[in-house]
Amino acid sequence: MIMIPNEQIIMEVKTNRTPGNGLSTKILFLTLLFVMFQFPAFSQTKKMNDKHLERLKGELTDSARIATHLHLARRYSNTDSTEMMNHLKMAGELADQIEDEVAKVDIIFVMSRFYLLRNMTREALRECELALDYSKRISYKKGEALAYARAASAYLEGGDLDTVEFLFNKAIEGQTLIDDKPGLVFSHLNLGGYHLIKGNYEIARAYYNKTLDLKEAMGKSRNYPSILMKIGNTFSEQGLYLQALEYYFQSAEIFEKVNNKRYLASTLNDIGNVFVSQNEYREALKYYEKSLKVREELEYTNGIAESLNSIGFVFIQLAEYDRAIEYLNKSFAIYMEMDDPYGIAACYNNLGEVYNKLGKVQKALEMQNQSLKLHQEIGEQVKIAATNLTIAELYLKQNDITSASSHTANGLAIAEEVKSFEELKKAYELLSNLESKRGNYKNAFDAHLKYKQYADSLINQENTKAITKMEAKYEFQQEKDSIAFAQEKIQLDYEQEIEQKKTINQAAIGAAALVFIILILLYRSYLIKQRKNLELHHKNEMIESKNNELVSKNEEIMTLRETEKKMSEESLALKERELTNITMLSHEKNELLQQIGNQIGKIGDKVDEKIIPDLKEIKQTIKSNISNESWNAFTYHFEQVHPEFFNKLKESYDELNQNDLRLCAYIKVGLNNKVIAQMNNITLAGVKKNINRLKKKLELEADDSLRDFMMKFI
Repeated sequence: MIMIPNEQIIMEVKTNRTPGNGLSTKILFLTLLFVMFQFPAFSQTKKMNDKHLERLKGELTDSARIATHLHLARRYSNTDSTEMMNHLKMAGELADQIEDEVAKVDIIFVMSRFYLLRNMTREALRECELALDYSKRISYKKGEALAYARAASAYLEGGDLDTVEFLFNKAIEGQTLIDDKPGLVFSHLNLGGYHLIKGNYEIARAYYNKTLDLKEAMGKSRNYPSILMKIGNTFSEQGLYLQALEYYFQSAEIFEKVNNKRYLASTLNDIGNVFVSQNEYREALKYYEKSLKVREELEYTNGIAESLNSIGFVFIQLAEYDRAIEYLNKSFAIYMEMDDPYGIAACYNNLGEVYNKLGKVQKALEMQNQSLKLHQEIGEQVKIAATNLTIAELYLKQNDITSASSHTANGLAIAEEVKSFEELKKAYELLSNLESKRGNYKNAFDAHLKYKQYADSLINQENTKAITKMEAKYEFQQEKDSIAFAQEKIQLDYEQEIEQKKTINQAAIGAAALVFIILILLYRSYLIKQRKNLELHHKNEMIESKNNELVSKNEEIMTLRETEKKMSEESLALKERELTNITMLSHEKNELLQQIGNQIGKIGDKVDEKIIPDLKEIKQTIKSNISNESWNAFTYHFEQVHPEFFNKLKESYDELNQNDLRLCAYIKVGLNNKVIAQMNNITLAGVKKNINRLKKKLELEADDSLRDFMMKFI
């Protein structure tokens, strides 16, 4: 097995094998072994292999024949183990005959690929070790570099991340020396995946963009859909959903054009993930079900498990718990059979969420702790942060403040390190609740402000509009392409029909030109009339099309206005809730400060006269803090809800002073006289006196309701 013990890069093979000895025998043995297994096959297009099979029937050199067998073996490694082994056997026999040692190494690499595709990490590493040994013996530098890269990929698939970066860097070092661009593409692409798992999103994007540069240097397009999809994954994991969708829709469009169903299904699943992050669960379900349907057609087991898990999660959010458990159990069974730590951890997460929703908090904690253990073993930083925060929420439900605080701190630290906006939002929301329960209202308020800051950056009006616009553009493009194709076919048929008529007419005119002159003139008149009718018909169609476009645009404008109105109402409601919260916090704080001031006043006669001035100074500080700080915080949130209130009031009644404006604002939000007295640090009688004075300035009668007046004023 490839490993790095005691500064060694690779454990050398202990046996005395030499290149060429017994390789064909080994392949014959493996042929018998794998015929016993019957792995599920993906549906494939036979047409893709026909040309290579046909090529084998022609005149080829032995080297070209070996290369063709290897190419077919790689293709069949996805779908048909028996066919794969047949081609490897034939390639091995030819390699023995012409003593092609490089071909023998390439045969081993096909076997390592076969194991990797089936998550058989130990077997894949064994083949990589054998390939490295042969490559070193025959000085096959490309084979050495590929062995390092394949071994790193096997460790990555198996969730053992400790040696991955080192091995890929060894591969890149060798591939750079021999300018092996396809090998460099493989290594950079997988290093991007490694850093994505570790939560290093910017580094992952750098590797993916380097991969695109290498593709371009090889003469290929930069619009490589699988890499665009992976770049979208980095943005999605970081909580930058608008950028993620931009890349996902690009890749989905390309995958659909080239009929790459497996990657199309993955992209559809990723799009569903983004809609989940935006709480658009019905929309997410639509994409998850599309993805599942494609994966079931392909018999792609790992993908089916992922889609089932995603659908189960959506049903949790839709409170359809029976259906959620049904899908999650199916997914969990597949992942357990495959021994996939990533999938098992995800199922534990979601099953824990179901138990939480059903009120079984202790069972939910057991599931989430199992998930956390797996994520820590794998090293997925974002998932570690998210699971810590989920566990903290469960402990908070049990009123276990100590455990909740510990897991919140762990989650927040990791979220800040990897800059995951989604987890930072959740962490600060939890921290605000914890500080509030402890009675630390200042800390709770500060944490709430940070929570709101991250929440606003994740879900806002512009993002929602842009997402809707992109999705509509993608779906519209699909529909437009199909309509355009149909129109082109109709137009082509029509033009062919006209050409046929024209040919017949010309032949008839040429044969009877002198005899049928009158008929020709009539026919020309008929053609002119037909052409005019056709032009008129086309104009009518254009007018009808324009009318349809106008109707469609009007409907879009109405929908947009309704959406903007709804968002405006939701924003105002949120600001009103924040105003209420800050008012109550200020009231509670002032009440506490007044109690402290009163207690200081009571002990004034019982202490040494030397400290009486200090006590008076403290009381004065408390009094100043009550009036000024509370008013400043209140004013900020009040003007968010009623931005023109103070200006309009001053314009209408220029005699009002600052205290009058303050009193008007407190009455506007519904505070009673007792709370107003505490907010201003004055007596209840003082409040009533100020109200009477204010009524006179506002030209109101003594029995008029000042509260009704303020509620109706703008």
